[in-house]
Amino acid sequence: MIPRFILTLLAATTPLCAALVDWPTENKALLEGRPEDFYMYVDRNFEGVESKPWEGGSYGYVRGPQRVGAEIVYGTLHEGIDIAPMHRDAAGNPLDDVKSCAAGTVVHVSHEAGASNYGRYVVIRHLIEGSPIYTLYAHLSTISAQSGQKVAQGEVIGKMGFTGAGINRERAHLHLEIAVLLNEDFDNRPLQHVQRLGRVEHQARFQTLALDGLDAAMHMGAGVGVKADVVRACIG
Repeated sequence: MIPRFILTLLAATTPLCAALVDWPTENKALLEGRPEDFYMYVDRNFEGVESKPWEGGSYGYVRGPQRVGAEIVYGTLHEGIDIAPMHRDAAGNPLDDVKSCAAGTVVHVSHEAGASNYGRYVVIRHLIEGSPIYTLYAHLSTISAQSGQKVAQGEVIGKMGFTGAGINRERAHLHLEIAVLLNEDFDNRPLQHVQRLGRVEHQARFQTLALDGLDAAMHMGAGVGVKADVVRACIG
């Protein structure tokens, strides 16, 4: 089995094309060079200017703009990607199915919309070269998967929604993370170590403090430097 710290480095720099190859929704606009249609924008008001940049829905330091001299730097890390819906009903509610990126086992289901910033979410464990990789699907409206269930690649696990903090119907999206678990014993850490910003995240083992997110777009074969023909070969 690959040691976890080596797996983390490899996963962060090498597309996991052989294993995590499926898209979690119908939205594949990245393949067509349309990131603005793939990522859900963020509402931003910076220096009195309101904007809706799609870049805020991508992975990395893409949020929390601050001016430093003549430059604008971004100080807030977004550990996942926010995928926009393809279908809505007359009221604007998203209708998109959310599917497992790869075969695996559901290790966590949170039906409580207010338990964390993720809202209703599902975590699935996959084995890559004998070592675990996790995918997390957040802000769901409904969940059809159960904890302990084995799922196939492409199997529907829920519906896209807008549950959780900082999201409304207009900005409904799927927050997707591909991650490694930093600490198997995170649930048993002292309370002060899982408390952030005056609140405690429930289900601490499978939330942002315990999972180290990678660039999901890259690992679906659609990141910077990955050619479209390679992407199509990977996802079929």
